[in-house]
Amino acid sequence: MDYPRFGCEDINGDKIPELFIFRNYYKNFIGGYDIYTYKNGKPQYVSKITGGSRIMYTSKMVICKNADELTVYKWKSNKLVKDKRYVYSVKNPKKFANAVYKYVGKVVNIYSSKNKTKQLNYLKKCLKKY
Repeated sequence: MDYPRFGCEDINGDKIPELFIFRNYYKNFIGGYDIYTYKNGKPQYVSKITGGSRIMYTSKMVICKNADELTVYKWKSNKLVKDKRYVYSVKNPKKFANAVYKYVGKVVNIYSSKNKTKQLNYLKKCLKKY
């Protein structure tokens, strides 16, 4: 069973943390996240990102990574837009390694638990730093 996974981090630098909720898109066998922010006193959907369960971010950029794929998203008009995608190939592992090195950033810590009380406590702890 896949337990709920989420992360909370201010990735665009506006001092409002974005909430990442993991989704497993089974028809494509690709993991990804729905991303929400908070505006005018209400949660607001930002966008969906796919390409892996590990997320890194740099200034105005989010990177989804799994073992053999790297997908780069850039902030444009208050949403994330897919910019580049690299897929590992045994014929060209150097290109993939260079892409990973180029886009390495801070990691969004993802929390996973079936215990709802622990989930809420973790989320409260994340939000306290903002």
